[in-house]
Amino acid sequence: MAQGAFERMDNDMEDMSYEDQAGGNASSKIWNKIGIARSNKQGLYRLATVALGLLCLILLMVIISRQTHGSPAEATADGRFEPQTYDNLSLEIDQLQSSYSDLNRQMALLISSHNILIEEKALLLVRYHNLTDQKHLVETSLHQLLLQKAQLDDRYNKLDSENRQLQISYSNLNSSKSELQTRNSVLTGEIGQLQNRYSNLTRERDDLLKRNAKLDSKMAAGWIFKDSSLYKINSAKKSWHASRDSCLKMGADLVVVNNIDEQKFLLQYKRYWIGLSDTETEGVWTWVDGTELTTSFWRPGEPNNAGDEDCAEISIDASSPSQAWNDVPCSQAKLYICEDHV
Repeated sequence: MAQGAFERMDNDMEDMSYEDQAGGNASSKIWNKIGIARSNKQGLYRLATVALGLLCLILLMVIISRQTHGSPAEATADGRFEPQTYDNLSLEIDQLQSSYSDLNRQMALLISSHNILIEEKALLLVRYHNLTDQKHLVETSLHQLLLQKAQLDDRYNKLDSENRQLQISYSNLNSSKSELQTRNSVLTGEIGQLQNRYSNLTRERDDLLKRNAKLDSKMAAGWIFKDSSLYKINSAKKSWHASRDSCLKMGADLVVVNNIDEQKFLLQYKRYWIGLSDTETEGVWTWVDGTELTTSFWRPGEPNNAGDEDCAEISIDASSPSQAWNDVPCSQAKLYICEDHV
């Protein structure tokens, strides 16, 4: 019975050893991949198997030796052991069975540890595969990111080149803008000048049109045009004041002699009133436009104020332009010359 138990224990140990060796051979590559030392695992299993095998072998040899080589004193005549020897053997068998039970328990613990290690190995394999898949995913993502980085680098380079071109264009446009602003300022100034000239020319044109219209109208009424002045030689005799009123009604006034050339022109109209008098202040001769006399063309001895003579005429005795005026009473009726300007 004990021998059968030992044989079963040996067979179980051999089967376990074979399974452990097969499991170790099958998972050797995996253990190498996940970083666990395969030699330590196999050494532990082999050591346990060898220890159990040696122990069982020693027990078996002890039992066989006692059965086949027992001393004659220990056996009876019919071949049975004495009670004391049998008890000793039973005790030894019980001890061996107890040891066997302990070894079975240890073996069960080892098998349980083995199974736990197998489960841990499976979990580690799952984690390894998951990590491998994650690694592939990360590598794929890294490759895609590298491609995107390269594309972004290309786009950045293109945008940078476009930015530089835009800056150059912006600088050129700013320069052109400054030139255009300068030209605009110049043209604005020229436009202002042209507008001023246009306004002046428009006024001059209007003045000329008015002067031409006035000139045409006056000349149609018998006025004489000479050196921007119009002269009306009136044929009716009137006093100096009445003559002036008549000229004012025509939009003119008695003639004012400004220079010798004008006096030469007027010399032909003898005994005609001119616009000179001292009616305001005796001895202070003043023209009808309010200016005092500065250049005079009096006859010798004139003005003499003989008989309240306060108004001037072109003398009938005038022989030269520089000696042509005479003072006479303003109430005398004489011809008169009106002057207007265009």
